[in-house]
Amino acid sequence: MKACDLQLLAAIIESSDDGIISKDLDGTILTWNPAAEHMFGYQAEEIIGQNIAVLVPGHCKAEEAEILEKVRKGIGVRNYETSRFKKDGTSLAVSLTISPVRDSSGKVVGASKIVRDITERKRTQEASRESEAHYRSLFENMLNGFAFCRMEFEQRRPEDFRYLEVNAAFETLTGLKNVVGRKATEVIPGLREQDPGLFEICSRVAQTGEPERFERYVQVLQKWFDIHVYSPSKDHFVAVFDVITERKRTDQELSASELRYRRLFEAAKDGLLILDAETGMVVDVNPFLVQLLGLPLEAFLGTPVWELGSFKGILANQASFEKLQQVEYIRYDDRLLEAIDGRRIDVEFVSNAYEANHQKVIQCNIRDITERKRTERQAWVYREQLRSLSARIETLREEERTRIAREIHDDLGQMLTGIKMDLRWMEHRLDKFGDDQRVNPILDKLVVTSELADATIKTVQRISADLRPGILDKLGLPVALEYEAARFEARTGIACRLVLPADTLALQSETATAFFRIFQEALTNVTRHARARFVEVELRAQAGGCRLEIRDDGQGMAGVDLTNPKALGLLGMQERADLLGGRVSFTPRPGGGTVVTVQIPNTPTKESA
Repeated sequence: MKACDLQLLAAIIESSDDGIISKDLDGTILTWNPAAEHMFGYQAEEIIGQNIAVLVPGHCKAEEAEILEKVRKGIGVRNYETSRFKKDGTSLAVSLTISPVRDSSGKVVGASKIVRDITERKRTQEASRESEAHYRSLFENMLNGFAFCRMEFEQRRPEDFRYLEVNAAFETLTGLKNVVGRKATEVIPGLREQDPGLFEICSRVAQTGEPERFERYVQVLQKWFDIHVYSPSKDHFVAVFDVITERKRTDQELSASELRYRRLFEAAKDGLLILDAETGMVVDVNPFLVQLLGLPLEAFLGTPVWELGSFKGILANQASFEKLQQVEYIRYDDRLLEAIDGRRIDVEFVSNAYEANHQKVIQCNIRDITERKRTERQAWVYREQLRSLSARIETLREEERTRIAREIHDDLGQMLTGIKMDLRWMEHRLDKFGDDQRVNPILDKLVVTSELADATIKTVQRISADLRPGILDKLGLPVALEYEAARFEARTGIACRLVLPADTLALQSETATAFFRIFQEALTNVTRHARARFVEVELRAQAGGCRLEIRDDGQGMAGVDLTNPKALGLLGMQERADLLGGRVSFTPRPGGGTVVTVQIPNTPTKESA
């Protein structure tokens, strides 16, 4: 090769926009032109001598080996699209043209590569694919019917247009199937005669390129269409079909919905007030609220709600309306409206903000609860009267128990003691007869009668203690609890441990009595239902009163329903505490069993005071 030819070849290689690389059969890079430097980021001096593998991604190693094998066999590769690594590690889309390099004897000694950067073309192709995908998705999912058609003017018959493409909505709306590639007159025979104006318009649009909108009724289809036709070129046009009957049906449904709304609005037995959400002006009001307040309709409409005197108990000023604007939902369970005649009306007030006809409004629902409030107040009065009566009955019952217990203990006990003393006197008198055998039966009878008197005295003491333990009045609640726990343990065999305060508790009589009676009922429940082995009792003072806890290790209580007719004992415990402003709770004990907690303030009730 001449020197001038070599210089020309070198100039071509140096000025080429494509990377030109040569390598031997082992993959060692031998030459590297400026375009390759720019493309891959490697300078010639740092890449020449390295293996071409530094440019090949892992997933392309096998294909690179296959190409090299072809080159060894003298086979070239043209326009092979793949990817290669740049110096900075990023991937580069390239097109490779690889030719074998031979020596003077014709033996393959290397390969020459022409590398073209196709990144931009790939990006454009990808964008085109995405655009096509978006177009297809839009085309297929449109609610309007689309028909892309081509006019055929060869025979000057504008009605001979063919359907090139239609979407699913077109087939659904028109009922026409499998129309692509067919002429309109083939799909709908006699269409030209039925509606010649349709073809005239299509022809005009196709010839002028100006869009035209029209309504057309086609008898074959038996539907009204709102059709928009435009022409992207002189021999094509696009027709967009929108079924008017569907819109009319929607309009009718909307009218029916509005009619139903008005009927509900007019017939509602709650007050309804519609406000402009921005200004607070009354937009609408229903007859119920007009009648309830006695204000004429004109007094409502166009008036800011805070200027309606009837609403001063709810929205007294503009600031309160602004709060309504911000929160968008407000509920007041107990508010007052004032009627025009001065009547004060208890109401529930609920407001909601929403959008209607592209305008934000606030709807206020106003329910008249005057009768319900009157009933609730009357029920509260009856309940308080019943509680007072119950407290009075309980007080009288305790007083009667105390009186009966005292009479049994004092009067009957004294008489039994007198009988016992007389029996003892008779026994001493009979001792004077010495060993006279005739006296022995009498002495035996006296001993039996004396034992019977002792047993009767104990029975009287037990009955008296059950009615009202005198120890409660004389020594106080802690000692009375200790006494009752000892009786319970002796009677049932269930261990009962007490934790009592070291200091004296100065309790009101009725408070101490309530604690004691509740304690008795709790022990009764343990005996009847708990199947417990032990009971722990703790009494301690707290601010303003006392707290009593009774804990057992029994089978527990699976839910306590005080309304159950079988739970009268539990209800009685609760009522005793309630009458004194206290409370009783029943909770599970960790590890099994039940904890009864009693808290009663140490203050006299009105009845006792």
